[in-house]
Amino acid sequence: MWRIITDWLGERMTKYTFENELVSDLHKDARNCRPTSGFMAMWNDLNDDQKQECWDNLIAEMKLSQEQETASANAALAVFKTDLALTMQTLMKDWKGALVAMARHRENIVIDSAWSAENNQNLEHFLWKQGLGFGKIDEITSKFFPNRIL
Repeated sequence: MWRIITDWLGERMTKYTFENELVSDLHKDARNCRPTSGFMAMWNDLNDDQKQECWDNLIAEMKLSQEQETASANAALAVFKTDLALTMQTLMKDWKGALVAMARHRENIVIDSAWSAENNQNLEHFLWKQGLGFGKIDEITSKFFPNRIL
């Protein structure tokens, strides 16, 4: 949301994109934790130009954090695909059987091929522990349990 501040003559307009109500959320997205009380006290003491600069820096940190998370999830997916293929070949199982074996062997997580909330949660947990992103976890879970009830 844009706030427009004009000087008393109305000749010069400055756009601020920061939102006092959302800075805590942005901080969490950028730094993976809520801001400390010290950060919030500092924020409240800043003027609008300083807040905008701080906001812009947090946006840049958030974008970098998202890029790093995406790269990490993509690398984890490549490793997972290789491990799954090797497990399929070694155990001579289809991908579902290999996935069940990997979960049991690596994490002692039991997954039954029949859908249940517990099996769904166990599969999601195993895939999360492998470093996969939530979009990929949902995609794999949907294929593993095609008739699942949400």
